[in-house]
Parts: sequence; structure tokens; C-alpha cells
Amino acid sequence: MFTNQRVLGVLLVVFILGAVVYFLVSKFREEVGSVSASPSPSPSALDFVLTKTSTPQQAQQQAPAELPLAKNKRLTQFPGTLKPADLDNKKATIQTSKGLIDIRIYPEATMAASNFLLLAANGFYEGLTFHRVEDWVVQGGDPEGTGRGGPGYQFPDEPVTKSYVTGVVAMANSGPDTNGSQFFILKQDTPLPPNYTIFGQVISGQEVVDRLAIGDIMQKIVIAPLN
Repeated sequence: MFTNQRVLGVLLVVFILGAVVYFLVSKFREEVGSVSASPSPSPSALDFVLTKTSTPQQAQQQAPAELPLAKNKRLTQFPGTLKPADLDNKKATIQTSKGLIDIRIYPEATMAASNFLLLAANGFYEGLTFHRVEDWVVQGGDPEGTGRGGPGYQFPDEPVTKSYVTGVVAMANSGPDTNGSQFFILKQDTPLPPNYTIFGQVISGQEVVDRLAIGDIMQKIVIAPLN
């Protein structure tokens, strides 16, 4: 009798172990199947990364701790220029609580346009404010919100070939070759000296620009094809 009970006990243990092994193998097959059935999406062509067009030396110098820009708001150097194909036919949409502002990017302003697109695509402008609002202009892009701050680097001016008319988007600076992250949008035609690199033009949402007040936040800037 004792022997029969012992045999039954051994069989029961073997049965339980077999059931556990079967369950684990089945679970593993389900997980593998679900992974292979859901491949990772391909990166978007507009998903600019800061080191994509930089030189190898720049890529090595770029500290990973600087990312994400949505949090840190600072870089140690100019992020680099984008290829002509990445600059052409682009628009930027600034999302605010007052509405959307669509900006056509001028690719001929190579450095200023690249700088704006790269910072925007990497979240730098998210949460920053328009710290200056006057009857003729709005200005933003300063991480400090005072008009004295910047991204941690400066880059040169570029030739100005357009007029400062209503809706123009240009780099703000504190003198020659001191461009950073601050930019302004004109609310009316203004006879400024050609000292501020023009890199865009509002194509939709000028009425939103006119409604902006000091402290209004750039919730996000989205980069997309112009058409």
C-alpha cells in the first residue's frame, strides 16, 4: 500500500511539473509571436536628431546629458546645418493656448532655419514663453524668459534679402553674430535695419500672433511638410 501511494505521489509531481513546463512554453511562444507581428515603425523623415548632420567631431563632443532638450534647454554648441532636402518645403506650427501659428520656413537662411528646426524637433521650445509683446512685435524662445538667455551657444548672422513685413519671423540678437534661440514675429511692417536674419513667414494664424500676451506659452512646435 505504501508503495502504491509513493508511486502515485511521484506521478502527481511529474504531472504538475509537466503542466508547468507546458504553460511556460506556451506563454513564451505567445510573446515571441506578438513581438514578430508588431515590428517597430520606421523613423519619420522629419524626426531630426541633433547629431544627424553634425561632423564626427561634433557628434563626439555633444554630451548625451544635454538631451532631452524639452527638459534641459541647453546645448554646448550650434547643432549643425541640415541638408537642403531637409530644409526645403517645411513649415513649423507653434501651438499656443490662443491658437495655432503656421510658419513657412525659408531654406535659404541655412543656419537660422536649421537651428530653429532642430531645436523645435527636439523639444527645446516646449514650455517657453513669449516674454516680449509690443504693438509691432512678439518675441520668445528664451529659456530664462527674460530676454537675456539663450541655448548655450551663438551663431553668425546671414544675409537679409527680404523686407521686414507683417508676419516675418526672424532671429533676435544682442548684436552682430549673437544668434541663439530667440526669435520674433512682426505684427506690422517695420523699417528695421537688416541685422536680423529672416528665416520664416507666418502663412496662417497672424490673428493668433496679434492676440498673444506676455507670458503666453509655446506648448509645442511641430515640423511638417509645407504641402
